Amino acid sequence: EILDLPRQGKAGVLNTAVRIARGDILVFTDADNRWQYTTLERLLEPFADPSIGAVGGVIEIADPGRSLGVGDRFYRKYESWLRNNECRAGCLVSIDGAILAVRRGLFETVPADVTDDFFISTAAPANGLRIGYAAGAVVKDYGLDGRGKQFRRRVRVTIRGLRSLSARRSLMNPLRFGRYAVALISHKLLRRLAPLFLLPLLVSSVALYGTGALYNAVTLVQLGGYAVGLAGIADTRRRLPRVFHLGGYALLAVSGLAWGTVRFLAGTRLQRWTPADNR
Repeated sequence: EILDLPRQGKAGVLNTAVRIARGDILVFTDADNRWQYTTLERLLEPFADPSIGAVGGVIEIADPGRSLGVGDRFYRKYESWLRNNECRAGCLVSIDGAILAVRRGLFETVPADVTDDFFISTAAPANGLRIGYAAGAVVKDYGLDGRGKQFRRRVRVTIRGLRSLSARRSLMNPLRFGRYAVALISHKLLRRLAPLFLLPLLVSSVALYGTGALYNAVTLVQLGGYAVGLAGIADTRRRLPRVFHLGGYALLAVSGLAWGTVRFLAGTRLQRWTPADNR
């Protein structure tokens, strides 16, 4: 059934659609993803285990482009690897909204200013159930090449992600949620805060340059990494090797994380966004 709804933000649309849906399992995806014939079947299989409350799958970049999208593909592979290992350890933190299923009884009304996939999937551990990972459930996505698009997406995801952590802050209590809380803090909180320490690290390294071989090496490695990243960002004609584009993607991602964190601390809320900002 196709719903023709007025513009109300993604969270509002999801909440409306769930009220109309009748199934015991709710399945979510994004408008620009392509599913394989067996994706839905594989995604639903883990629900045979009553301890599973939500399930995610694998996102593959079908066309990463020839520039920064290469980094996007690498990051997606890293996330899939990380989530697979978190699942094996019994502490999968959350699920990407491109391929997400959750038991209907766990669904909570999604606030307008959070990352919807994180909020929906973490309802499982909040209710004492686990998040599963279906390695055979695959969807195809597209990478982003544009510098501005990469940066804006990272800023937006960071602001809404930190807002989501605030809404689910009780899950970060290791006394109650054990290793899941530890994984959540590491995967979603510390990784977003890490870029804030990179500038002080660079300044202190430069200040200590010349005082020993170790400090010299650390300073040169940092400056070299930033130089590779800047060259990759500036390579609009895509003439440099792939390693420069990976560096450019990493630099934009780190910069977006840092700026998004600063804006979150300043009280910024993002309740709506336009897909054209990314595509």
